[in-house]
Amino acid sequence: MRFFILLFSFCLAVQFSFAQIPAGYYDSATGTGDVLRANLRDIITSGHVKLPYTSTSFDVWDAYAVTDVRPVPDNTVIWDMYSDIPSGSPVYTFTIFTDQCGTASAEGDCYSREHQMPNSWWGGLDNASNPQYTDLHHVAPSDQYVNNRKSNYIVAETTAPTWTSTNGSRIGPCSLTGFTGTAFEPINEYKGDFARAYLYLATRYMDYLSVWRNTYTSYDSKYIIATTGGNYLQWYIDMLVRWHNQDPVSQKEIDRNNAIYYNTPQHNRNPYIDHPEYVCLVWTSSYCASIPVITNIVQTPTYPAPANTVSVTADVTDDGSITSVVLQWCTDGVSFGNSIAMTLNGAPNYITSASIPAQTAGTTVTYRILATDDSGNTTTSATESYTVLKSEPSNHPTGFSCGTSTSTSVTLPWTDATGAVVPDGYLIKSSSVSMAAIADPVDGTPESNSTYVKNVSAGVQSVSFSGLPSSTTLYFKIYPYTNSSVNIDYKTSPAATTATCSTTTAGAGGACATDLIISEYVEGSGNTKYIEVYNGTGTAIDLSDYKLLLYANGATTPNTDYTMSGILADNSVVVYSNSAATAYTTDTIITTATFFNGNDALGLYKISTASYIDIFGRIGENPGTAWTSGSISTINMTLVRNSDVYNGVSSNPASGFPTLGTEWTAYASDDVNHLGSHTMTCAAPASTTAMATAGCSTGSVTISSSVLANQTFYLLSGAGAPIADWTGNTDVHVFTGLPSGNYKGYTVNAGVYSDTSAVVVLINDPASDGGSLNESNTEICLGNSTGLIILSGYTGTITIWETSNDGGATWTDIGFYDEQYFETPATAGIWLYRVGVVSGSCSVAYSNIASITVDPVSVGGTVNGATEICLGSSTGTLTLTGYVGTISKWQKSNDGGSTWTDIANTASTYSETPLTAGTWLYRSVVQSGVCSTVNSASLSITVYPTSVAGTVTGVNSDICLGDNTGAMTLAGNTGAIVKWQKSLNAGAWVDITNTAASYSETPASAGTWQYRAVIQSGVCSTVNSVAHTIVVNPLTVAGSVSGTNTEICLGNNTGTLTQSGYTGSITKWQKSNDGGSTWTDIANTAATYN
Repeated sequence: MRFFILLFSFCLAVQFSFAQIPAGYYDSATGTGDVLRANLRDIITSGHVKLPYTSTSFDVWDAYAVTDVRPVPDNTVIWDMYSDIPSGSPVYTFTIFTDQCGTASAEGDCYSREHQMPNSWWGGLDNASNPQYTDLHHVAPSDQYVNNRKSNYIVAETTAPTWTSTNGSRIGPCSLTGFTGTAFEPINEYKGDFARAYLYLATRYMDYLSVWRNTYTSYDSKYIIATTGGNYLQWYIDMLVRWHNQDPVSQKEIDRNNAIYYNTPQHNRNPYIDHPEYVCLVWTSSYCASIPVITNIVQTPTYPAPANTVSVTADVTDDGSITSVVLQWCTDGVSFGNSIAMTLNGAPNYITSASIPAQTAGTTVTYRILATDDSGNTTTSATESYTVLKSEPSNHPTGFSCGTSTSTSVTLPWTDATGAVVPDGYLIKSSSVSMAAIADPVDGTPESNSTYVKNVSAGVQSVSFSGLPSSTTLYFKIYPYTNSSVNIDYKTSPAATTATCSTTTAGAGGACATDLIISEYVEGSGNTKYIEVYNGTGTAIDLSDYKLLLYANGATTPNTDYTMSGILADNSVVVYSNSAATAYTTDTIITTATFFNGNDALGLYKISTASYIDIFGRIGENPGTAWTSGSISTINMTLVRNSDVYNGVSSNPASGFPTLGTEWTAYASDDVNHLGSHTMTCAAPASTTAMATAGCSTGSVTISSSVLANQTFYLLSGAGAPIADWTGNTDVHVFTGLPSGNYKGYTVNAGVYSDTSAVVVLINDPASDGGSLNESNTEICLGNSTGLIILSGYTGTITIWETSNDGGATWTDIGFYDEQYFETPATAGIWLYRVGVVSGSCSVAYSNIASITVDPVSVGGTVNGATEICLGSSTGTLTLTGYVGTISKWQKSNDGGSTWTDIANTASTYSETPLTAGTWLYRSVVQSGVCSTVNSASLSITVYPTSVAGTVTGVNSDICLGDNTGAMTLAGNTGAIVKWQKSLNAGAWVDITNTAASYSETPASAGTWQYRAVIQSGVCSTVNSVAHTIVVNPLTVAGSVSGTNTEICLGNNTGTLTQSGYTGSITKWQKSNDGGSTWTDIANTAATYN
């Protein structure tokens, strides 16, 4: 139905929030194009049940009663797209069933069943192989005359109509490119409905569409359906997509889609109603261009008060540009006659340019946003609304008093409060203890309905409490309130209006049910199907708080979810029937909840408590044909609830229908003689007593009944509902695990309440509490005291102190019983302490465990390593052994231990290169836990200076063989003289055993002699001194002079005189002419002379 272009997003993950799509239904809808279309085909084919077109069982005519009737005024007016005028009043309407027909001579005569795709296009076949003949997704009720005029024309558009119906539907030549023959054009408001029906057909029957077109070729289907692919021609796809966009999914379509799935046997869905975005994911069309998308609508404030104006923001996106965004609002929920422009607030966010004006308290404001893009596409958001908060009600109601009472119920009427601020509802609270036991409600905290708490809307002016104990005085308070949820505002001052009422004494034959039950089930031939519900509670019940739910074929979600209505008097029944059932002639209420067969479960559901009060069969189980028990069956039988059944089956059975053979009596098929009344025989009331038995922390209360029967025992503590119950075939039951307090009880035997016992007082021993141990120290050194270990906060008597030094594996009794303890542990380790405390009859309870670490005494150990090194060398690895504790540092000293320098090292090894020669001491400082620190035994390392050779000097550097070298002395050396060495003529060095600083000798041979000393400082490397050189000359030999002449004439040269045979150097020649007495030096050092 076309009202606005509604927002839909081209995203698989998005669905309309208001569509009741079964969870997981579209999980396999993946892909695009024909892949997605095929996946959707599989989804909507699975579970599709073909309806009969006309039948005595549920058929297409019957389906219209749930799929195509208007909710206003009373679900009886057919919603006909061929006669409806959405913007006004139709000329005529049709009543369901009454106006159905097969022929008509004019508009308004009657309605029939219309195939939106003409059935002639597939040969008009109606059989199991042609489910499309009765497929509700395209078979809708329509004016029979308009249906006849539509004939088997294609659905398209015409600009030159030859006939127009009263609502504007028309027939004429097609005005779209692609076809020129006669077409039927629905009104704009329903074009989207037709488009989505046709797109559904191209999906559900994609395997057959082209087959129909190619088989039945005389019809106009050949102009819109492709010969292959089971799809439409592109011109027709474009038209359908355009209609789909222009007339988006309406609430009518959503409701119809849900009704087909949930309330008819067909049980499948139109995916293009659930997910409009699928259309452009499956089909390609120029009309699939994006339209504005409106998201993240936020109003400020969230809960407006009367003084508040309201601003609204929203994100608006588009593939083009946004040309306008407008907020429309109204206070009547439908007119939207007020508009406020919205301006950009930081893309893509828009904000109202003006606020929605402040409204009076209680006013409901409804608003929506319209966005238009540069292509003229308009999107309308879903409607939003808020109700302006009201202040606390001005006054309390009047006339709050006791009305009708039974043994299990009380009804209280009142007159609604008046004043400047009238209530939205009333909270009524009750207690069986006292008026003071009823606590006032707290603003902002709603209280849920329960046995003793009820919420009633304004205007109802009465409330019924049921399931109450008999012969009991009950106290009631009524609180008017405004608003809801976190804004609920109760009137508690002045004090609430009160009433004190009493339930009557129950007796045999009196009211004994705690709630409604299913009292009769008729599953007969054809449509002979009835359900009877009985009220045996003793008070009238408002049926609007109840639902009848039908679960077909093992379904876990209801196929029919029917809310009951009306007031059902006590000891009365209401009968629900199939729309075509005729066997029972008294008035019934028609509901599709009666569309059951023998294998369908039923649930009677209470809305206020969100719970089942009776279940027929088992929800979620398909037993095949029927559930059976002996000769009793749920198919083709009438089943009447036995008179001694007072309460329904409130929990879904684990399997099967276990109460079928014990709670139901079977009659023949189609037997309706028992409908219209039901007998419930109540048991006699019992008397009860209570007895308390104290225990440790919790005790027990024994409730005894004067009747031995299969009964329910209830235990109460103070006001409100019972705190525990137990059912069994006995006359006594013990409730255990009870805290100290006041208790009373009663029993319910066959729906009859006993009196309530006298109150008993249960005083239990407080539970043993070991308390808390606190230790003065958590770590001590062996040999020291633990300090005080103190126990506090315990309950009971100290019975034992224990200690353990094996991690708690074993504990030793200390033999101490005071609150404070200390000792000196005998050994190192982790010592654990705990205390056992016993309170009365309770078991021992232990305190927490106190843990004290006892550290062994610190032991310094010994440093081991080298004792001598050369300056510049590393000490090597120094290792600490034999220590106990943790190394906190190392220390060193080079003054004999007078002063020590800290070394930041906590390892057990250390090394360094000393900077100076001398004696260095090294030690470690060790601490075990919190014990005192101790020093290890120190290691002494002598650091020798580097060896320095020095220089050897002597008094002689040249001597004659046989002479002594004279003293040679070593000076400037560092280190000890290891030896002397000598070398002749640069030959090998020969050791001289001499460690003195001087040396001399007489060389054994002539030549060049070198002398040096070998020096070593401690463990440093040896070095050689600078050597001293002495030349040792051989002994002098004169030789002889010879010449060529021994005689010459004066004036002549002597001739060459030659010196030979000499050893040494010629220092000079001499001559003598006096026979050698005197000699005259001749300055000549050569070996010859003349």
